Amino acid sequence: MPWVHANKVRKTGQDERTDVSRPSAVQLRSLDYAAAVEALSPESGGLAQVQRNEVSGDKKKPKDKSGHFTEADEFADFYQGGKAGTLFSGPPRATDVQQGGISDCWLVGSIAALADANPGYIQNTMMQQEGPNVKVRLFWATKRRDAPSPETITVALSQLPSYLDTDEAGNEVTKPYYGHASRKSKDGKNLLWVSALEMAVAVLFSKHKHKGEDAEGFEHIDWGSRERGMMVLLGAWPHGVSDTDTEDDSVTLKSPDGGTSEKSPPRLACYVREAKRAGKPITAVTSSHVNPVLSVKGGPSLQELAAAAIGSPVARASAAVKNKNSLQSFEIEAFDQNYSPEEGKTTYTGWADIMAHFVKGFVVGKKPPGKGR
Repeated sequence: MPWVHANKVRKTGQDERTDVSRPSAVQLRSLDYAAAVEALSPESGGLAQVQRNEVSGDKKKPKDKSGHFTEADEFADFYQGGKAGTLFSGPPRATDVQQGGISDCWLVGSIAALADANPGYIQNTMMQQEGPNVKVRLFWATKRRDAPSPETITVALSQLPSYLDTDEAGNEVTKPYYGHASRKSKDGKNLLWVSALEMAVAVLFSKHKHKGEDAEGFEHIDWGSRERGMMVLLGAWPHGVSDTDTEDDSVTLKSPDGGTSEKSPPRLACYVREAKRAGKPITAVTSSHVNPVLSVKGGPSLQELAAAAIGSPVARASAAVKNKNSLQSFEIEAFDQNYSPEEGKTTYTGWADIMAHFVKGFVVGKKPPGKGR
């Protein structure tokens, strides 16, 4: 189906609401970017007309990150020429990011981790042109062995997937379909950087037919690789960190004395902590979800790791025991973008318990250029 999206229609009377076609939930998740990018591009003037043909289906719209759906009266403009939306209001925050009704935690988790590590990098990645047009610098690589190459995608803030609904008080409100920011600007405008960045990635993936010829639009980013999320934003493949042997585990750590590679829990914990201190974005991965890591504390020190690798056998054994015990103090704070900024933060303590929860370990991205937090 063609892209169906209308500007917000204001009520001028009880019976004067413009009737806008309402596709099914399945169709909403399959907006055909590949076919519509050229026709809907800012250069072509955006939507030529609003389609109002009735569309069969359940007439339900994505409501939130849990995948539930709600009735919606009509399509809406989340931007309204800048009156209702703005790209940024101060530096982006990890807790701005809310996932929305699509399974792309691999992407929005990476976006949140990058916002925490270096919000200025995101601001420099997205440059607003005249009017609603935003140019977004991203990267593409088909396979892990391929070096990512830069690509620029243009999206229009006036075309972000959103709809008009009513709140509990009966007031008209504009809501996003997919990823969005929880915070508003000081003057009450919607922050659009999350939605615009997610949409730009969907356009990029659709352009390259990431999930084949049969997939359309947001289907290309519905489920994906946790490592690809970092790559598309930073232009470099990240490291996977786990104390089990998995195909995603790509970290090789040398012992302090230059000996053989070692992937012991103390060394891995130290690596994650030092990577966070160095300003690298990090995500923690459960069996089915990706969360940004906001802080890392505790665990063995670099000096303690060195002591376990050099010296007399007795000294090494003593240091190894100390390092193992210090894993109990290893602590991370992660944010679940399926919840509000207040409810989404959780602290996990102890390496064993952390790895039992985040069974697929950590993803450590390249340090973004520029000054971080």
